[in-house]
Amino acid sequence: MSPYSTDTRGLTLDGVALADIAASVATPCYVYSAADIRDAYMRLDAAFGDYPHAIH
Repeated sequence: MSPYSTDTRGLTLDGVALADIAASVATPCYVYSAADIRDAYMRLDAAFGDYPHAIH
């Protein structure tokens, strides 16, 4: 499921209106989904299985 959606506030990421972020920090800015980062980390960690590894 995509972390992006639209509602009455416009485009949102993880439930936060991107227009609100742009208004508070100016543009251009980079906005990342914490949930997507955690999910990608977990998938990468699981891909290594029991093989010794460190993810930085």
